[in-house]
Amino acid sequence: VESAPLLATIPEDAAGLARLKTEATGNQLFRNNIISADGNTAAFNIILRAGLDPFAKEAIVRQIRADFKRLAETATGRFYFTGMHVFMETTGIQMQRDVMQFSIVSIVLLFIGLYAIFRSVPLALIGILTAGIANWLLFVTLHLMGKTLSISTTPVPAITVGLAIAYVLHLIVARKEGIIEDPHETAQIFIGNLLSALTTMIGFLSLCLNPIPTLQDFGLYAGLGTFFAIIAGAFFGFPLLQRLKTAPTQDFGESVKAAVETVFFRQRRLVVIVSVIIFCSGIFLLRMEVETDYYQYYLRSAPMVQSVDFVNRNIGGQYPIMVEFTSAGVDQVYEGKMLAWLEKLSQHAITYQGVDKVITYLDLLNDGHRAFADQPEPGWYNNRSMVGQVAMMVNDAGPELSSYYVDSAAQKTQVFIRTSHINSASFLAIDEGLRRFLAENTPEGLSYKVGGTYLRCVQSANRMALSQLYGTFVAFCVLFLVAFIAIPNVKLILMAFVVNLLPIFGVYGLLGLLGETLNMGTTTIAAIAIGIGMDDTMHFLTRYTSYYDETGDPQESARHVIHSSGVSMILTSSMIALSFLSLSLSIIKPIYQLGIFTSVTMALCLLADLFLMPVLVNWNNPPQEQPVRPAPDHTT
Repeated sequence: VESAPLLATIPEDAAGLARLKTEATGNQLFRNNIISADGNTAAFNIILRAGLDPFAKEAIVRQIRADFKRLAETATGRFYFTGMHVFMETTGIQMQRDVMQFSIVSIVLLFIGLYAIFRSVPLALIGILTAGIANWLLFVTLHLMGKTLSISTTPVPAITVGLAIAYVLHLIVARKEGIIEDPHETAQIFIGNLLSALTTMIGFLSLCLNPIPTLQDFGLYAGLGTFFAIIAGAFFGFPLLQRLKTAPTQDFGESVKAAVETVFFRQRRLVVIVSVIIFCSGIFLLRMEVETDYYQYYLRSAPMVQSVDFVNRNIGGQYPIMVEFTSAGVDQVYEGKMLAWLEKLSQHAITYQGVDKVITYLDLLNDGHRAFADQPEPGWYNNRSMVGQVAMMVNDAGPELSSYYVDSAAQKTQVFIRTSHINSASFLAIDEGLRRFLAENTPEGLSYKVGGTYLRCVQSANRMALSQLYGTFVAFCVLFLVAFIAIPNVKLILMAFVVNLLPIFGVYGLLGLLGETLNMGTTTIAAIAIGIGMDDTMHFLTRYTSYYDETGDPQESARHVIHSSGVSMILTSSMIALSFLSLSLSIIKPIYQLGIFTSVTMALCLLADLFLMPVLVNWNNPPQEQPVRPAPDHTT
C-alpha cells in the first residue's frame, strides 16, 4: 500500500480545520471526488502496488476490514469499504460459500431422495459418485483451459450434479427392474441419454450467443458440465451397475404408472384444456420489462453494492462516460485550442440532467496554476509557455494521476463525465446527447472515442432480450435438426416442440403475473428449458418409435412408454429440479431466480411429457378402454 499525503501537517485548531474544510470543498478536483460537497464524508483512496498476486490483494482487503472493524468499536460515524479488489474478495467468499452450499445441499438431498426411492445404499452411492466424477472432470477441464468460476457460474456444479444423476437414474431404474442386461433395453436407454445430453448442451451453448459475457460463461460451463455428466454415467455408473447384484423388483413404480395411464385413457380432454390455459398464460410475458439498470438490480440484493451506492451518492458519483481525444501530433494537448475545447466540452456536459462532475486535464492544470496565482485568469491556457511550466509541475507531482488524463506524448487526452444516481434510460440519454454534441462541435484534426464499462453494460442489456430470443430461436432450429436426424418423423418432432413450448409459456406467464423483469436470471430459463426439457421428450420419442415400429398401434406404444420409462422420467426430472432448487439458497438474486423458476419449469416439462405428449401422438385416435395386460417383455 502506497501513501500519498496531501498535507504536510494536519491542523488541530478550529480555525485551521474550518479553513481546510472550506478549501477542500471548494476545490473542484477534491469535491465529489475525495470529499462530499457538505464536508461530512471523506474518501480514503488506497492504491495497491503493481505486481501483487490476487491472494495478496485479498489479504490486504481482509486486514483493512479488520482494522476498521476494531476502530468502529470506539469511533463514531460509519465505514463503507468499496472498490474492485473489495468486490473480488467479497464475491470470492460468497462464491466459495455458494459452491460449497449448493454442492452439499444437492448431494444430501439427492442421496436422501435416491435412498428413499430405491431403498438401497449401493444404488444411491453409485448415483452420487457418478455426479462427483462429472464435477471432477469439469473442474479439471476448466483448470486446463485457464478458467475459473465466477459469480455467474457458481450454479454450474450443482446443475452438473443433477444432470449426472438424471442420466444414470435411467440405468439405476433398469438395474432395479432387472433389465439392465437386456441389450435392447440398454440400447434404448443409451440412445435416449445421448440425445437428451445433446439437446441439453445445445440449449446451454445457445447462451453463448448472448452479448453479456457472464451469460456466455454460464452457457459454456454448463454445456461442459452436461458433457461430463453423460460421460460419467456411461463410463463409470453403467459398469458399476452391471457388476452390482440386486434382486429385481418387477412391480417397481406400478402405482405411478397406473395413475399416468389412467389420465391418458380417461382424462384426455382435461389434459388439453389445462395445456391450452398454460399456453395462453404466456400472454403475460408482454408485461415483463427488460431490466437494463443492473446497478438498481443488484442494489436491492447485494450489501456490497449498497456500500458502493453510499459512496457514489456522497462522494464519487457513478457510471463514468469516458471520451478519448487524439490530436494530430505530439504536445498538441498543451495547445490553447485543445484546452479551450476541453473547457467548452466540460461546460456543456455539466448541463445534462444527471451529470454531477466533469474532469478534464485542464482541471489538473488549473489546480497546478494555483502555485502561480490564487485564481487562474480566464484564458490563461493560451500562454503556451505558462502551460508548459504548469504541466511539468503537475506531471512531476503526480505522474500516475496525470497518466489518467494525458499520455506521455501529450497527443491523447481523456475526459471523465460522471453521473449521479440515475437509471439506465437517463444514462443513455446523456450518451446520445454527448455524441450529438461531439459530432457537431469537435474541432478539425481531433478524433474521438466514447466508452465506459457501464455504458457497454447498458447497451448489452438493451440488446439482451433480442439476443436471447435469437439464441433460443437458433437453439430451436438446431434441436429440431438433431431430433429429426435421430427420429426422421416431422409430425412427431413438431409435437415434441409444442410440448416443450408449454413449460416456457407457463413459466414466463407466471413471471409476468408476479411482476418480474427480464434480467440475467430470468432470460436463461428459456434456453435451459428447451435444452433440459427435451431430456424426457427424447426418451419418450425413442421408446415410442421403437414400440410403434413393432406394433403399429399408437395407443399401445404410448402405454408401453409409460410402463417402461414413466418412472425414470419422473425420477430424473425430480432430481434435476432438486439440484436447481438448491440454488434458491443463494443471496444473489439472479442465481436465486434461476433456481426457483427453473425448478418450476422442470415440473412443467415433466407433466407435459407424461400427459400431453401421449395425447398428441394419439390425437386422431379415439380413446380405448384401459387394458389390463402387461407390457410386452423384450427379454425373450
